[in-house]
Amino acid sequence: MNSHAHDIPGYDYGTDKVAKSPITLDEWEALKKSALFSEENAIYLRLSRKVLAGVGPSTLAVLVALCVTARRRELKRSSSNV
Repeated sequence: MNSHAHDIPGYDYGTDKVAKSPITLDEWEALKKSALFSEENAIYLRLSRKVLAGVGPSTLAVLVALCVTARRRELKRSSSNV
């Protein structure tokens, strides 16, 4: 666990306050695979944390929408090549 996690209000990782996940780890991995989410994506997501820290909610919503749109185009392209 991150050493700064205790500073985040409402962050209860590792305690019995955290609800049990509604999906299994196998289901989680299947979801990641269907979304084409790779380890490389996880690395860049972690790196983006510092950049996005000062971004407001509306800007973040726009960025998420752009990512979703790009992913849909990628999925459409890959499915048409099958």
